[in-house]
Amino acid sequence: MASKDEKTRIYWLKIECDSFRKDVFQTLLFNHGEMGHKYLTVYLFLSLKAAPLNGYLYEQLGNKKFEVSSKIIASNTNVTDEEAEKIYNDLKEYGLIVKADKQNADKLYYMPKVKEAIASVTKAAIIKAKQRERAKTAQRIREQKAIEKDAKENNIDLPF
Repeated sequence: MASKDEKTRIYWLKIECDSFRKDVFQTLLFNHGEMGHKYLTVYLFLSLKAAPLNGYLYEQLGNKKFEVSSKIIASNTNVTDEEAEKIYNDLKEYGLIVKADKQNADKLYYMPKVKEAIASVTKAAIIKAKQRERAKTAQRIREQKAIEKDAKENNIDLPF
């Protein structure tokens, strides 16, 4: 059972600004002709699916883990089942999806590049960060008003 903290955790992938110029993206986009955008879409979908699983890629029903099916990929990425199957197998062949090591064999597959790109934060941390930002803003406003009051009392013209 996931902890309350894990249920409220938000995950995202950190993608560098020049990602589309890097080998993985260029290979997926340009070496597959008209299918390039589909390869990239499937790769990004699977990456997002693996992000909250620490880079591991699987479907889970109860306590049983299953390999991600081409039907799931197809229904979420607007590709056909056949295209999804081919792309998934090609991503395995390229080493972008690998068999999990023996310690994690129950998790089936792993996306090594995803582990490096995962970032996460809890919803509580987001709320706290917003509270801190509001407190900083309020402090700046108080300081600005104090400066304006002091200037007014001393007949000083402020440039703003």
